[in-house]
Amino acid sequence: MSFIRAFSTIGGLTLASRVAGFVRDMLTASLLGAGPVADAVVVAQRLPNLFRSLFAEGAFNTAFVPLYTAERARQGEESARSFITEVWGAMILVLTIFSVLMVLFMPWVIRVIAPGFADEADRFALSVSLGRIAFPYLVLISLVALLSGVLNAHGRFAAPAIAPILFNICMILAVLGAILLGGAPELWLTCGLTASGAVQLAWLLWVVWRLKLSFRWSWPRWTPRLRHLAKQIAPSALGAGAIQINVLVSTILASLLPAGIVSALYYADRLAQLPMGVIGIAAGTAMLPLLSGHLARGDEHAASHLANRGMEASLFLALPAAGGLIAAAEPIVRVLFERGAFTAADTAATSAALAAYALGMPAAVLVRLLAANAFARQDTRLPVRCALFAVVANMVLAALLLPVLQHVGIALASSLAAWLNAGLLAHRVWGRGWLRPDARLRKNGVVLTAATFVMSGLVYGAACGARPFLLPSSGLLVQAAILTALLAAGGATYLLITWRAGAFSLADLRRWRKR
Repeated sequence: MSFIRAFSTIGGLTLASRVAGFVRDMLTASLLGAGPVADAVVVAQRLPNLFRSLFAEGAFNTAFVPLYTAERARQGEESARSFITEVWGAMILVLTIFSVLMVLFMPWVIRVIAPGFADEADRFALSVSLGRIAFPYLVLISLVALLSGVLNAHGRFAAPAIAPILFNICMILAVLGAILLGGAPELWLTCGLTASGAVQLAWLLWVVWRLKLSFRWSWPRWTPRLRHLAKQIAPSALGAGAIQINVLVSTILASLLPAGIVSALYYADRLAQLPMGVIGIAAGTAMLPLLSGHLARGDEHAASHLANRGMEASLFLALPAAGGLIAAAEPIVRVLFERGAFTAADTAATSAALAAYALGMPAAVLVRLLAANAFARQDTRLPVRCALFAVVANMVLAALLLPVLQHVGIALASSLAAWLNAGLLAHRVWGRGWLRPDARLRKNGVVLTAATFVMSGLVYGAACGARPFLLPSSGLLVQAAILTALLAAGGATYLLITWRAGAFSLADLRRWRKR
């Protein structure tokens, strides 16, 4: 499968998932607003997802996929399946023990990640209760990550990308259950999170069985292959941990600010994560197995070409997406969220954070692609060292900016740290000769950046001029129509500039569509 086809498959399904996620967030914001109950829900759901990045997804897949691919190529399918069996048993045992301990010590965990909650007894108690309900999600979603890695290694990208859609469907049903049947909405949402893990796992187990990739289940054993995987995961987990430290620092600092700031940052991050998920996650997920395959065959030229074109395609989408979010942050937040319990003050707080988060989105996309070049060569240490340096920078910047910019300083520090991480990683990857930007990438990088600035200025100016029609008094349909027209005009301007500058051709579009 080509990179464009894999990227389009993952990106398209991720877009569907993020759209469903927006529906979920819109319903949640209308139901809870940005207040103490919403803060408790955000912290409780953030806990298993924080450790999910350590034990699964980024840390696990970056180590597992290259090893599994190499095992299949050298030892055959049967040996590769026995490898899955070993990993499956070990994950269940380790994560179950860890989850039980976390549930038992949840009050102390909440005091660490949200110290500001301890001053409000009700918010603290609610966070502890919801955290205990949500944490079993970690075991389920980690097994989902394992099956996703297996399917990606076999070139099956669609089924793993459908799993997050099932997650959002479960969460939407939970919100609707709270609205239609009554009861505590925070309890519905947290139970929906855990239930969604079971649904996603059942889906991927069925897909694996249908593709005849099923494997035996056995009691976990500490084998040489598991030891090798653990050695590879350790640096990746450390790197993922470094990234999650940024999230943890943001949560700790936000918990010290007035009630509602934790959830405002959450809503802003969710909006910024839409293009990040569609572009960054899709590109990184597609890139890793394809690069691993080229390198396993010793084809450095194909690997270099794939890396250059992957960065070019990702920047083509990431730069205007970030520019649009920055230029139209306030009307986007207002149209999506400002209704019910979500007030104009919540819109102001969320949109300011959104613009700050969006500034770092292209950097986050670059980090995923650059790291894939290292992971495909089974070097899991280089991305970790760069990420750790960026974490320290994020902590220092957040502490310095918080007194001046409040919660916006937290978001801005995250973006600046992402750019530092991307710069350090690019310097080392290029220095080792793993990725040499070719003439086409260098030229188009300049064109795409210039086009983004022009597009952003146009969208911002038009949004200021159309502000009276973007207020709630105009009605939701008018607001949505004006906002859509602004963003469409900006996108058309961007495409026209990049096309006239030769960044892409109509033949390229036809070829991408066919793939």
